[in-house]
Amino acid sequence: MDNYGSERPSVLKTAKILFKEDGWWGFYRGFGPRFLNMSLYGTTMIVTYELISMSLLAYLFWHLFFSEKV
Repeated sequence: MDNYGSERPSVLKTAKILFKEDGWWGFYRGFGPRFLNMSLYGTTMIVTYELISMSLLAYLFWHLFFSEKV
């Protein structure tokens, strides 16, 4: 269990402790992996969207103009 004493520390108090222990570098710890994760997610999402939309457009175009009319 967390040992906070009587109350939980505030954001400002936590930031001061982080700066005291690790300096400015402490605020950027974990930024690299998180940035890599989000950029991979964004790239995957955009590529998937583009592939699906192009496939759907090709399918609709083919069936609208080249299918046999009854």
